[in-house]
Amino acid sequence: MNKKLNEKIVFGLIIFSILTFVVGCFSMAYAILKDDLTFDAIACWCMTICFVPLVSLQFFMSAGIYVSYFSTLHFVLKFLMFVIVFPAANIWLIVWSDIFLPFLPTHNSIVNIPEVLLLYATILWVILNATGLLVRYLKNRKTVVA
Repeated sequence: MNKKLNEKIVFGLIIFSILTFVVGCFSMAYAILKDDLTFDAIACWCMTICFVPLVSLQFFMSAGIYVSYFSTLHFVLKFLMFVIVFPAANIWLIVWSDIFLPFLPTHNSIVNIPEVLLLYATILWVILNATGLLVRYLKNRKTVVA
């Protein structure tokens, strides 16, 4: 993929993320004020998908796909994104996804919820970054052979 197309895709994902977060916040406020289940469902969906661009950016950066906003960052900032921002986005996504498909233990369970949540977020982080590194390796191997 060329750099301009990558930038357009990532820019679109960032705009999509901001819009869904804003819509989610407004519909959550409206659902609280009016006690409306429709707006509550809309808010839950928006809060779930607003962090998908950060999760996909995690894959893009580890795969070596050029993203002008983030590929030119200093090494320390990239490291902080991989250690703080991306795991937080994974936790956010898992917590809000649990609303639709409950896979986290209930409050009455003997399993500690934060431990399970961190385990799932870590597994998601490892899968996304390992897949990205595999794509990077295959892409570099293909260009070296060709």
